[in-house]
This record gives sequence, structure tokens and C-alpha cells, in this order.
Amino acid sequence: MKRTSLSLRRVRLSDERYFSRWWRDPRLIHLTSGDHRPLSATDVHRLFGQLAHSRRARHWMVIEGKQPIGHVTVRGHDPAEIQIMIGRPNLWGHGYGTTIATQLRVRIQKLGIKRARMFVWRRNKRSIALGKKFGFHLTGRVRRQAGSRTRVYLILDWLPDNGIGGKAKA
Repeated sequence: MKRTSLSLRRVRLSDERYFSRWWRDPRLIHLTSGDHRPLSATDVHRLFGQLAHSRRARHWMVIEGKQPIGHVTVRGHDPAEIQIMIGRPNLWGHGYGTTIATQLRVRIQKLGIKRARMFVWRRNKRSIALGKKFGFHLTGRVRRQAGSRTRVYLILDWLPDNGIGGKAKA
């Protein structure tokens, strides 16, 4: 699959339509929130409003050419929680996550963040592989409620001895 250049830009209020599509796609919901019920339009509007006006997190759109294809979040500081989501399943497995993680690493270093963390559903193999590729290490597990279910998420950390995005140790 031919890929044009990818970039990150701040989330805008006009981006709600993309989040509506992504947050209502059962394939994405299955890998992220774990709740198998698509969100209602009202829930999307409420949650997007919280995201767009958040002062505790930085949110960027992933842009290919001029088209938004995903979303990135950095929440908190040392450790910062990182979320990367490619919103078009036909693009999964084609290096988009790697490209975005590379750009994100530069941004979080500029923010002075030295430690980062990902919470990844244990069956989200692509996200786990991406984390390991960028030097994340499994440091724990946590149970989180996902709708009517409880899911186990892996905690993956960039450790201080590696620095942000250091290669994983063998």
C-alpha cells in the first residue's frame, strides 16, 4: 500500500465527524475500549467535547495527505499515558503506527517527558508489538471495566534507563 507523508495536527472541533465514525466502528471498539456496543451520537458528542476541551491531555489528528486517518493522545507527565489509534482498519499492518510513533517520540521529548506508559488490551497484538519495537517493557496488568465486561490490560512502560523510545533490550 502506497503511503503519502503522515503528519500530526491538533484536534479541531470540526474533527468530531471522524471520531464519530471511529468510536462507532465495532472493529476499533473491540481493540480499544473493549465495550462491544457502538456509542450513540449523543455519547460521541459528549465524549468528543470532553476530549476537545481537555487541559490534561494533548490530542493530535494523524493526517495522510489532507485526510485524517487516526488520533494520538498524550495524557499527563512522567509517566505520560500514550494512545495511538489508526481509525481505518484497511491501513493496519502497513507501518502507519511505526511512522506515527516515531513522530510522537520527537514531540514528547520536546515536551520534556522522560517516561511514558501504554495501557493495551492483552489481545491487541499490533499495539503490543509497536510498544516493544519502541522500547516499551511489560511492567504489569490492570483490570478495567469495559461496558458490562472486565478486561485485562497490559501496562507497557518506557523505562527511565532506556529513555523515550529506546530500543527494547533483548
